[in-house]
Amino acid sequence: MKQSDMERMFGASIVIGMARRTGAAWSFRAKVRNLWCACCARTFPNGVYRDEAGLHHCPYGDCDALEADAQPWPAIRFTRPNYPEHPTLGIRYPLPEADLSVTGRP
Repeated sequence: MKQSDMERMFGASIVIGMARRTGAAWSFRAKVRNLWCACCARTFPNGVYRDEAGLHHCPYGDCDALEADAQPWPAIRFTRPNYPEHPTLGIRYPLPEADLSVTGRP
């Protein structure tokens, strides 16, 4: 997908940078393909973000979460195995309140 197509999808100007390593455990310190935003419950490609005042934000124009707070998609799928292996951009994948312990958010 071209950057201009992605910007239309996200509703904002984006930056495509280097994918970041995620997770604290050595076995999970890989560059995962997709990240999941706990604020808007949508996924985005690792390395894609919206730059606002030098801070990396979730690429969706209507979300103010920081990109660094995003969770690796495989961690979300671990608690929700019915979610697809390759998520669709723009689709919300909510977690029930009981599963929010995965994100570290109340």
